[in-house]
Amino acid sequence: INQDFVLINEKENIYIIADGMGGHLSGEVASHLACSTIEEYLLKHKKKGKSYPKLINKAIKEANKTIWEASAKEIDNRGMGTTVTLLMFISKNIILLKLEIAGLIQ
Repeated sequence: INQDFVLINEKENIYIIADGMGGHLSGEVASHLACSTIEEYLLKHKKKGKSYPKLINKAIKEANKTIWEASAKEIDNRGMGTTVTLLMFISKNIILLKLEIAGLIQ
């Protein structure tokens, strides 16, 4: 089963690749939740002049919380996790982030 999820939002210059952690349950669920949660958070909270590193950090924490809650609710999702690579273009700056999110972490 393919556990990868790719999110491309060209209008907002947000690009996310999530790779559900192989060998973990429901990696495909975790990768989709990570991408959708991060994008939704960034779009909802972005404002001109706001610190993007702080905003991205909060978006990642929100994705972690969402995955953790989904993992706790459904026995088939327990222990799910994903890696995330995020690329954003903001004015003349590029932000690139690679990390791992697991439902085991709270």
